[in-house]
Amino acid sequence: MAERWIITSEEDDKLQALSADAQVIYLRLFRRHMDYDTGRVAVTLGQMKRCLEYLPDPGSQLSPRRVADIGNNYVRARVAELERAGLIAKTPKSSRFDAPSFCCILASVGEVRPKREPQRNHKEGTTRGDNGELPIKIMTYEERGTHGTTKEPQGGNHKNTGIPVKIDTSSYEEESSAAASRTSDCPHQAIIDLYHEILPANPLVKVWDSRRQGYLRARWREERKRQDLDYWRKFFTYIANRCPFLTGQKEGMRGPFTPDLEWMVRPRNFAKIIERQFEDQHAA
Repeated sequence: MAERWIITSEEDDKLQALSADAQVIYLRLFRRHMDYDTGRVAVTLGQMKRCLEYLPDPGSQLSPRRVADIGNNYVRARVAELERAGLIAKTPKSSRFDAPSFCCILASVGEVRPKREPQRNHKEGTTRGDNGELPIKIMTYEERGTHGTTKEPQGGNHKNTGIPVKIDTSSYEEESSAAASRTSDCPHQAIIDLYHEILPANPLVKVWDSRRQGYLRARWREERKRQDLDYWRKFFTYIANRCPFLTGQKEGMRGPFTPDLEWMVRPRNFAKIIERQFEDQHAA
């Protein structure tokens, strides 16, 4: 039987406005080879080029497009399209020799059996295999941590600064069931409140659109320990106490620098912070 995999309605909506080549890269490479437990995929530029190679049949009037005809910058531009659309987010590499790694943000992940056609049990509202095995629950990426397990939302007793932030949620469907509402997703507003509370000198977050949500959501899911508001309180406290350059207290070559939350959670900058590259050993 042919393999079966799911494209969500959110993914389909995001892909609609993208170039054809960006759609091909996402569907035939990123999603096809994605790890269904974590939503991650490691790909190279060469793989993306081969994905876009076109060799028409002998009777076609179209010209072939071979791997050698596709430039690296063209491929990177298509990947940038997917990032801007909020479909993927780049994850930090553990080594410079590793292939680039990405998270498929809107993909459904969880316990799946791609070679088996599930049957719907309308009476019980569960999904079963055609051999009557235990129900299969297919969960969205927001419902799972990076190790494929659900996690209860963290407590909401942290200080609320009361600063209104416009968070664009138009691209995300509301969870309809009580069980789904208990699953752990990235608590954007709570993390923004911690950022405002601990780093008051840094720029305020006034708009938190889907692109910025994608960066923070990717950092939240990359490691299990980050799926806890206490981690983010310690992260911002570390910046406040040990990284005066990131709070405008220590000037660089171009003068004072006060990055915003988006800058901090971009993959490259986040990796530099946790690697202590901005740390001042003499800071309080």
